[in-house]
Amino acid sequence: MRASILALVLASSASASDFVRVEGRVLDPETHAPVAAAHVAIAEAGHAAILFPSADDMLIVAPGESAAVLAHCSGDARTDSAGKFHFDELQPGRDSLIAADAQRGIAIVDLTLDAKPARPLEITLEKPRFLEVSVRGPAYDPSKHVLEFKPRVALDNVTLLPRLTLGDGWNFKAGPLPAVDDWVVIGSELVLENDYRATLFTWPIQLVAPGTKRVEIDLASGLDVAGVVRGPSDEPLDGASVLVRSRAKPGLELGSVTDAKGCYVIHGCALGAYELVVARWRMRDVPGCGQGPIDALTTRAIELPLADASAANVKVESFESALAIGSLAPDFDVRQLDGKPLKLGELRGKTVLLDFWATWCGLCRADLPSLERFYPERAKDGRFEIVSISVDDDPALVVRFLASRKLPWRQVALGPVKVSPLAKLYNVWGTPATVLIDREGKIAARNLLGDELRRKIDELLAAAK
Repeated sequence: MRASILALVLASSASASDFVRVEGRVLDPETHAPVAAAHVAIAEAGHAAILFPSADDMLIVAPGESAAVLAHCSGDARTDSAGKFHFDELQPGRDSLIAADAQRGIAIVDLTLDAKPARPLEITLEKPRFLEVSVRGPAYDPSKHVLEFKPRVALDNVTLLPRLTLGDGWNFKAGPLPAVDDWVVIGSELVLENDYRATLFTWPIQLVAPGTKRVEIDLASGLDVAGVVRGPSDEPLDGASVLVRSRAKPGLELGSVTDAKGCYVIHGCALGAYELVVARWRMRDVPGCGQGPIDALTTRAIELPLADASAANVKVESFESALAIGSLAPDFDVRQLDGKPLKLGELRGKTVLLDFWATWCGLCRADLPSLERFYPERAKDGRFEIVSISVDDDPALVVRFLASRKLPWRQVALGPVKVSPLAKLYNVWGTPATVLIDREGKIAARNLLGDELRRKIDELLAAAK
């Protein structure tokens, strides 16, 4: 993903302190001369993350962390006239560091901080990438359309949110960008009644060299896929997302939203094999990241051009449902992050909280300290348990995040909501999401958060005495 990664072990000089000093120089990619006033940010994966809109606007975020903790797990600086920077009193751990200059380039560095002496860093910036995109096809309506440009794969505790210079319609320019090869342009439509985004196009782009790349996304020509989506009682299904996903070009998706009659049209398709996906989500119960529970989902393989136009018509045979309060919680058998098996049925007799979360979810992170304080007293007699279920893309990042936390409850990481079997089992498509299970194995509450969640847990524990 990155053109180059510096995998380095850094440390403080010998002393009684457990803290680490990180120092180094930032160099020009062509002349290797020191770069003055370069922006440098560092963040430890267990506590903080770096948001990167641009070289000048990098931001360190650490939801739920105190200022005292943040001071030892992150830093933000500018290089001096000799290109030098330093950060003092950082705690050991796995860190990401970004050095950036708007004209000269950007470098993203992975660091492992421990207690061994090490030489200062020499970070050579990499020439920036620039992108110009023009889109032919659907008219752009700012009241309901959303344009995104981001890496295809998450980068540890770095989130790239490049600022876009918008042109007419969907057209835009982006840059300077770091040396990340795989990006994706996403155009989506807000389905306001259900508060979710339906994809209109997802277009993968490769940026493998410095300089400016120009890309034309042509959604005006090619084949059309048009049909009608109906529900279980043959009723038109409105507000549903319909996608065709290319089997030949991973990451390429084209879509539409059904109207009041259940009709849709997808433009700009090429010949070949696709997966046809119909999905619709309901409104979220609580604020957060992602979408509410799904209520319609069906997929099937198609080949374009269609031999029979009616093959684009879709019947949703049954609606999906969120698990009802009072129903038996579906059992599961998975591996925890420590490799130990976990069966929900073996926790019968306890009050159990299933907590779906992600390291990138600010609301999840913000509530974590309260949950840490709450858990020991309730769990000491064995009547209460938490199972945290990460929906991060990269389970290894979750391991690094948790390493500095030493949370005492059970941890599971099975991938993002699109692939996680537990997220699918419990119809979870966003975070934070909670499922509270009573000692009889029945669902007592869904999507309670904060003080309301903790009061309900205490209520169940009191009733079980």
